[in-house]
Amino acid sequence: MGKMLEKIIDSMMDGLKDGQMFYEYAKEAKECGAADLATYFIMRAKTRLQMLNEDHAKAIELIKKIEMEKGKTYEEGKWDCLHQHFMKEKEKLDYLVLSFK
Repeated sequence: MGKMLEKIIDSMMDGLKDGQMFYEYAKEAKECGAADLATYFIMRAKTRLQMLNEDHAKAIELIKKIEMEKGKTYEEGKWDCLHQHFMKEKEKLDYLVLSFK
């Protein structure tokens, strides 16, 4: 189960990197006057953010399951160090993508 949690976390990190990349592509396309490509890339970034949210929910679900199997109770704050920086970066990307015009 722990190995699968690692895979989900890897997926989250990949999603963040991909989302940031698509946002940068959208900015470049906009600067070049290619509005249709800017829209295409920003939609890709939004899709990756949605997938990232789903991965995050799955990670929390797996963490709870792992803790329960170990006979422990799940404490939300306990795992903050695992993804605190990641979540801040995700929030920044969320803001950039949502405010993209």
